[in-house]
Amino acid sequence: MPGLPGEAELLDTYGDGGPALPAMDWFRALGRMKMAAIMGHNLRRHREGKHHDPDQERLPPTIAAMIRTARDILG
Repeated sequence: MPGLPGEAELLDTYGDGGPALPAMDWFRALGRMKMAAIMGHNLRRHREGKHHDPDQERLPPTIAAMIRTARDILG
């Protein structure tokens, strides 16, 4: 998102000159899986008529990409 810090900047700020953080691949993958689950849940709610939001129908490719990249991160 424009205006938000990137991953490297956030990690530098969080570390604040301390020791290097361990590899964060598992955390990056977990974040993608969690977001895919949330998006899938919202899509299901829309399809079941519990929350009408036609934009949810655009999510399946993004959900699949998030799961795929999470898997790729973990190798």
